[in-house]
Amino acid sequence: MKYLITWYTKTGTTKEIADQLAQALRDRGTEVDILPLEQAADLTPYSHVIVGAPINGMQWVPQAKQYLQANAAALDGVVLSLFAVSYVMHSGWKLWRKIVAKGIAELARTSGARQTAIFRGRIDKPLPTPARMLFGIPAATPLDLQDPTEVQAWAQEL
Repeated sequence: MKYLITWYTKTGTTKEIADQLAQALRDRGTEVDILPLEQAADLTPYSHVIVGAPINGMQWVPQAKQYLQANAAALDGVVLSLFAVSYVMHSGWKLWRKIVAKGIAELARTSGARQTAIFRGRIDKPLPTPARMLFGIPAATPLDLQDPTEVQAWAQEL
């Protein structure tokens, strides 16, 4: 079994999580390649493809959705898993968390993904007060909510 982890990132957080996931899989003896979306064109060597991208505007970024669409035929022949990275998912209002989760579930359904995960993210600077209030994020929330144990736990499920 050979895995491909492919990712799109805006701030580097999704790549960091992809790297953690790759290491967790390698630690259990799995062969893993890791490439940015724009370099992951040939999927024939892989039995399992994991696609990761951030949430922006309560949705998976368009680049990742386009990747799934453009590679639908090739992805049909492999085990597909998806992961998203969201700061709001684990710190904001329940309404926003539901919207994000529903969007990822719909992507899994339409793409045929067998497994999904939504990992905690990081932001570079505090959100402005109106944005914090809109998303329901307490002022004392750390900027970095990443939890490597979540990534390792998901790697065990793959």
